[in-house]
Amino acid sequence: MFTFLHFFKRTKPQTYKAVILITGGGSGLGLALVELLYSQTNYRVVATARKRSLLFLKEKFPTEYGD
Repeated sequence: MFTFLHFFKRTKPQTYKAVILITGGGSGLGLALVELLYSQTNYRVVATARKRSLLFLKEKFPTEYGD
């Protein structure tokens, strides 16, 4: 659905998931980006938010790591 542009050409296949850091993931554009990228399997998403939004994010986006 959504592909990021790479400014370099890979010579061998990628063996890891790219990590994407999203700040302000509790609302607005940050939340929309988290929702979009969470559904993609080839990215690892790290989202930050204010303290009052953390519980909402933990319920909406469960992780395999527990916390």
